[in-house]
Amino acid sequence: MIFARKGGMDDLDRGILCQVRKDGRVHISRVARELERPVTTVFDRWKRATADVKKFVSLADFSKIGFAEWCWVRVPGECKGAIDVLPGANTVLRDASGYWVECCFRDEREVSEFKKRFRGAKLFRIDAELKREWTLTDESHFGRNG
Repeated sequence: MIFARKGGMDDLDRGILCQVRKDGRVHISRVARELERPVTTVFDRWKRATADVKKFVSLADFSKIGFAEWCWVRVPGECKGAIDVLPGANTVLRDASGYWVECCFRDEREVSEFKKRFRGAKLFRIDAELKREWTLTDESHFGRNG
C-alpha cells in the first residue's frame, strides 16, 4: 500500500498522495508549499512511498493523436490468446468470465476489421470520458479514518 506504515497514513501522507494523484509531474517543492511543510520532510515521505508505486504514466487524449474510435471490448475467457494481438489494446482487465479490453482505433475501418477478426468479442463504444484516475485526488476520498 502506498505510504503504508505502522499506524496507517497521516494527514501529510494523504496530502502528498492527493497532490500526486492530481498531477503525477508535480514538483516536490510545490507539494511542500501547498501542504505548508518543509521540502525535506515531503521529499523523505515521497521517497519512501515511491517504492510502492506501480508506475508513473501519462494519460493521453487519444482523439487528439489520431485515434477517433474508443471502445471497451468484452473478450470471453476462452479467447485469452487474442488479447496479446488485439490491435489498439490499451488496458486489459480480467473478471471471472473473461476480459475487458480498452481499445483505441484510428477510424471506423479499423473497428470493422476488429469485429471481423474477433467475432467472439463484444464491443462497447465510448462516447466521452468523464473521469479517469480521480480516486484519492481529494482528502475527502479517504473518509473519516484515513
